[in-house]
Amino acid sequence: MLMAVLQMLDEEAVAAEAARGLGDVALLDQIDAARALHDESLGEYVAGAVRRFAALAADADWTSLKGALERAPDPAAAALAAMLSWSVRRDLPPTAEVPADAGRTTLELHRGTGGGAG
Repeated sequence: MLMAVLQMLDEEAVAAEAARGLGDVALLDQIDAARALHDESLGEYVAGAVRRFAALAADADWTSLKGALERAPDPAAAALAAMLSWSVRRDLPPTAEVPADAGRTTLELHRGTGGGAG
């Protein structure tokens, strides 16, 4: 069954429709951000994400996928969502956090002063 799903998702139009069909707006937003980095259409990104998962996922990723499939009312949708989430986590840069010393000059950091007006 999983191989049939993977083969169907190799077609970009089918892959795009399947991703939209998940109804996961947050995941679709993440996919949009990731595909923009690679200048891909939704279908290209989804098809590529499935291929990347099949080729590059570690044993732990496959074990996690198997567990999701066993618990899901719709195993095909669960498989696609898991593969897309896996791919997005690898394709998007981590969220940048502002360091505590942001805005302080090197001299201020060296002296241990707080910076700012004064």
